[in-house]
Amino acid sequence: LKSKSERVSNTRKSRMVALIPFGRSGSLFFHSLIDGHPEVSTLPGVYFKGWFGLEVWRKFAPDFAKSDWREHLVKTIVREFQPLFDARCKNNVIGNPWDRRDWLAKDSGFTDMGPDRSQSFLVDQNSFCREFLILLNSFSSIGISECFELIHRAFDISVRGKSSASCQENNNIFYHIHNPNTYEHLHFLKHYPQARFLQLIRNPIQSMESWMLVNSQNVGVLSSDNTSDKTAYTLSIVAWRKVVAVILTMFLQMLSPLINRSNNCGVRLEDIKRNPHELMPKIAAWMGVKDHPELYKSRFCGLEYWGPASKETGKITGFDTRAIDKPVGRLLGVRDILIFETLFWPLAKKYSYTQMDDAEFRLRLAEIRPWLDEPLEFENRFYDEMVDHGFPLEQLAPYVRLHQFMHVLWKTLDRDETYIGIPKRLEFN
Repeated sequence: LKSKSERVSNTRKSRMVALIPFGRSGSLFFHSLIDGHPEVSTLPGVYFKGWFGLEVWRKFAPDFAKSDWREHLVKTIVREFQPLFDARCKNNVIGNPWDRRDWLAKDSGFTDMGPDRSQSFLVDQNSFCREFLILLNSFSSIGISECFELIHRAFDISVRGKSSASCQENNNIFYHIHNPNTYEHLHFLKHYPQARFLQLIRNPIQSMESWMLVNSQNVGVLSSDNTSDKTAYTLSIVAWRKVVAVILTMFLQMLSPLINRSNNCGVRLEDIKRNPHELMPKIAAWMGVKDHPELYKSRFCGLEYWGPASKETGKITGFDTRAIDKPVGRLLGVRDILIFETLFWPLAKKYSYTQMDDAEFRLRLAEIRPWLDEPLEFENRFYDEMVDHGFPLEQLAPYVRLHQFMHVLWKTLDRDETYIGIPKRLEFN
């Protein structure tokens, strides 16, 4: 039998807002603005992105026949999500939020915090364990969503110094679900069908190219002069595949009916950076919380957050606009940009990134159609890096995959002139 407190928690689930970025759009920066709001419960970083993943709960689900199931659950969660408590830990976490990283916390910017970027994010793990165990003592059994909410409450009490009563009273969770696959998205909605999604939008061409560059640099291509032909080939083809995956991921979001639900909305990163005092109150009201000074501070648990290290911009504060002021064309060619501007047009129009009207769009759509059967300029660059040209560029898997997909996008736009997964825009004027 379930305890009385568990039955209450099942009928009074937390109000849930989930954050999803569109491409590389500064989602951790935005998360850091929400982090200190006294009415909101949230866990720093993207560590719990995979909580609702396939078979994940099986790893944590206790054996309730054992008297120490609570202690075992606490230990398992702390072990599996160790980087949340100590950014010096190099472990990845379930769900691989940023792919397979050698040091997820560092790549997320949690080892370079504080006023001079010299501090690692570190909280009292033992205190969390004590509070979590106290909360679990009221439960005779527990499920995936109850456990998820108790983790937030234990973190708020042990790390943020909130009272248990205030946690229950506010009952708002901000969940950085980040880049969920379809199963994670649907499983989350199964437990929180009333959840609202906030999509963080950045200029789509700029966002996509920035993400493409990060993926190619992580593999080591486009910058290695002293590698063998075989190594250069491997690095280039791996990077090319990753870059294609970036492009497909962004367009698949716009094709997903899960994004464009009636209670979801999108906001522009550019507006948050340049007009925070106009937009953040609107976001707070949409979330159902009050405007608060913490919404204008880029911090996690009171510690200043700078974001992941960047070779492009160097050390910048959260509201610095250098990243969003950069021109496109560092990896994409001129014709590539024209193609993707056309394919991104429905979103760019809704979010005011283009002045192209409907008639111009139709002309451009016809213009780019034959170009989809030819290599893109960035594809030629990857192909040239490979050295070994035993197969024609057009026969390689990344080329085939991307061009088949671009044809699907073109046909969709030719028929509908839009995509079904573009959320309504939350505007500040």
